[in-house]
Amino acid sequence: MSVCVVRCRDFEGDVAGRLARILEDCEGVVLLGDSSCTERWAGIVEELRVRGARWYRLVYVDEERDPLLSSLSVDAVVDLWRKFLEETKDVAPEVKFEASKRVSRRELLSSGLGVLLTYTSIPAVDSSRCLTLRNCDVCLSSCPYDAMSGKPPKPDADRCVECGLCTSSCPSGLMFTPHIPPEKLRTLIKGARRGGCEALLVVCPKTRRLAYGDFGEASPRGFLIELPCVASLRIHEYLYAKALGMDVFLYAPSNVCSGCPRVSARDAFLSMVREADNITEKRAAEPTPGPLPAVFSHVSREDVNQWLSLEFLPIFRVSVKDSCTLCGACAKNCPEKALNAVASSGRVELRFYPWRCIGCRECVEVCPEDAVEIDRAANPALMSRHEHIVLSSSEMARCSKCGREIAPEKLVASLEAKMTRKGLPREVVSSLRICDECKRKSMVEELEKSLEIAG
Repeated sequence: MSVCVVRCRDFEGDVAGRLARILEDCEGVVLLGDSSCTERWAGIVEELRVRGARWYRLVYVDEERDPLLSSLSVDAVVDLWRKFLEETKDVAPEVKFEASKRVSRRELLSSGLGVLLTYTSIPAVDSSRCLTLRNCDVCLSSCPYDAMSGKPPKPDADRCVECGLCTSSCPSGLMFTPHIPPEKLRTLIKGARRGGCEALLVVCPKTRRLAYGDFGEASPRGFLIELPCVASLRIHEYLYAKALGMDVFLYAPSNVCSGCPRVSARDAFLSMVREADNITEKRAAEPTPGPLPAVFSHVSREDVNQWLSLEFLPIFRVSVKDSCTLCGACAKNCPEKALNAVASSGRVELRFYPWRCIGCRECVEVCPEDAVEIDRAANPALMSRHEHIVLSSSEMARCSKCGREIAPEKLVASLEAKMTRKGLPREVVSSLRICDECKRKSMVEELEKSLEIAG
């Protein structure tokens, strides 16, 4: 069956049990509730998880207050969520089999072994692309619960609290929560914006009922999105909403969140958001899809033209020491082309394009001179204007015989110094300043002379 729309008031008694059975037959369910159902909502979600039901295919809409907040009709709100569920029908979150779960005989008979399963919000990663970023480990250190390890990263199901914080810490955008596909969430946000919504109101099941009262009628026209935790909204989509001209309100009051096992993730994510808000602004155009720095560049403040150190936001700056020889290894190995060696008018420059850098550290690892450094920092104006900076430059060394350009002078001089220190003959050292064509001609001439003498 396709996505179903049901009303909570049509159920009597065991609401979670009825929903669990409906979820078995439908690709998704939009549940319309009233204030009474909203009060019980967090408990219903938890019971569905305990029963092994597909809770992630269920969207709750308070049919009075969700439309009031958004200024959309209830049908418009339902249509947006129905489309989201239809477009995500093939998602497959990780499932935990819990043989030790205590269940009644009645539950086992009615639900079978499925009652021993728990559908989770454990993050996933695009493994094939992640493996190409051999030295990237940004997400591993981001988890407050020490639940991430490996390459590609894999959450420990016993430690993971399903907060989603690690998905924001992945600047490449390769990590995500399976039942919240980023591109589908962006489509949902864009649909709400086109409908006239001026803000996103992000809640979790436990804070939803309080949010209605705190937002109230004075709030901007806001589309309410419920996620397992406010940290489950990736910073990528947070900035995407800002690029569309929307405000984003993350409703996570301390009096509710202080006792939650995800509170550390909530605190870290709010710190990341505050840091981002200081150097970004709302716009009114849809950004080009891409990694986090590309999205960030569409909302970064053009009036802040200086490098600012960052603690939480995964935006990076590359710099080089004086020992850089412009050999080009970093540029050749940069997967996002954030580094580029450009030769022109007898000079070569190593250029850095900050709106492309994902902090993968490939440049650091391949540099033969240990000259490349990377840190968390952003220059909002540079990123907004998509401008580059020159990290290092050098004149081109020329062939001592024909004058043809050979390589950066810094590179040739460095090789000369190394060869001299090793005691290599002067003629071998001097050959560095002879181009390949002249070397070939010299070899041919020497061969011809040898043949003449032999003849």
